[in-house]
Amino acid sequence: MGAPDGAGRALSAGLGIALGRRYPDAKSLEAMATPSVPWGDLIAVDAALDTGRLDLAQKITARWATRATVPTYALRLSRLLRYQGKAEEAAKASFDAMVAGGVTPRVLIERFEALLGSKDVQGARDLLAQYPIVLGPMTELLKVTLDSADNKAARAKVALARIEPPPEGSPVLFDFIAAQAFVAAGDARGKPLLARLVHENPKNPDVVQVIVASH
Repeated sequence: MGAPDGAGRALSAGLGIALGRRYPDAKSLEAMATPSVPWGDLIAVDAALDTGRLDLAQKITARWATRATVPTYALRLSRLLRYQGKAEEAAKASFDAMVAGGVTPRVLIERFEALLGSKDVQGARDLLAQYPIVLGPMTELLKVTLDSADNKAARAKVALARIEPPPEGSPVLFDFIAAQAFVAAGDARGKPLLARLVHENPKNPDVVQVIVASH
């Protein structure tokens, strides 16, 4: 009976984590990250990464030796490695996370961030050209971030002037890529977006990076 109950708790926690608005404490996450709980280790690592608990994420992912290149695991490893400042290793892991015909918004954004982190601007451009519909109109925000990183500030500002920020209540992932783009381009509309992120995910390393960029 323990496993189904644990699975239920993991899936319930997973919903709050996916929305970026509710996270279990570290003790609960460790209890969740056991072989008897389906998806428990993935959900626990997502929560640990979102809340800046990199030591906990490292502890859990250290058990993934034989699964490190499986896309669902590689996605989390890429985030951890990127947050640890291991840009080249993160880029490799983000490549392993890519599945032909199954690239999700989370995977696309992680691959994009890993490529930018490793200074592969052309690789990031090629990625967005290859997957133009995964994020729909939100892809334009990644292009703005890319242009800003590629010293094409004028082009970034012109493109961003035509884009409206996502409405309140949007997925946190969309708030993040919007805040990143608006801050990178120096657009004042990034301030309320960033304030929203800070309220919901103050310790998320991606959010912290945007905070630093805003100053």
